[in-house]
Amino acid sequence: MKRALVAATITLAVLTTGVGAVLAQSGNGPGYLTILTNPPVPALIFIDDAGTNLYTPQTNLPLAAGHHNLMVVADGGKSSSLGFTLASGQHSTVTLSPH
Repeated sequence: MKRALVAATITLAVLTTGVGAVLAQSGNGPGYLTILTNPPVPALIFIDDAGTNLYTPQTNLPLAAGHHNLMVVADGGKSSSLGFTLASGQHSTVTLSPH
């Protein structure tokens, strides 16, 4: 599978650093991530190399604060990936372009 780092529309502040991604559980101080694709096609979402069984678009997905790797995979194996840092309580939007 070809991975491509692409320019993404991101409003993220590099405030804290963490290890490993888990979908945030109650009390963990999550951030919230909206994940879109351009063009707007359904793409499978992977966070920190783990499948989520979720497809784009996703809005306000709770995610543990810290550094994460995001990858989306569309039909035909077209993919796009990005590393980012999310702070507790932060709401951010990422737009990836699988190719």
